[in-house]
Amino acid sequence: MFLVCAYLSPLFGAIIADSYWGKYKTIFILSIVHAIGNILVAVASFVTSISLNFQRLFTIVGLLLTSIGAGGIKPCVSSFGGDQFVVPDQEDHLRKFFSVFYFTINAGSLLSTFITPELRKSVQCFGKDSCFPLAFGVPAILMLISIGITFSILHDSLNA
Repeated sequence: MFLVCAYLSPLFGAIIADSYWGKYKTIFILSIVHAIGNILVAVASFVTSISLNFQRLFTIVGLLLTSIGAGGIKPCVSSFGGDQFVVPDQEDHLRKFFSVFYFTINAGSLLSTFITPELRKSVQCFGKDSCFPLAFGVPAILMLISIGITFSILHDSLNA
């Protein structure tokens, strides 16, 4: 279900960006939705005092929000970055941008594929042999930091 939503939601994210909010606002708002989803998954893995059914529901809602948020980010970020260049004058810069952009996206994906499970199994927390809250919490914290940086840049540009 998560993968289906993650791959279908970019269609809706693109429609929202092109018809209603614009790319920047879509990225910003749905990044917040994505971060809330990450936080819910991390909290669900941390709080074990609630019933297993409630924990599952929390996780499913978190994954759903994460996939919806990804749907707003995926179709907009690369095109938003590409829109910053004037073609044909900066065509070489545009090519370099996309090369670096896709390299970093794929490198980040590769690293997270190895680091996240390692965080879970190698770190002990809360008296358990594994640490799911850390594995799910790190992406949530990184998402919050990126939103904070984006908000800071937006705030500075509006006040300039």
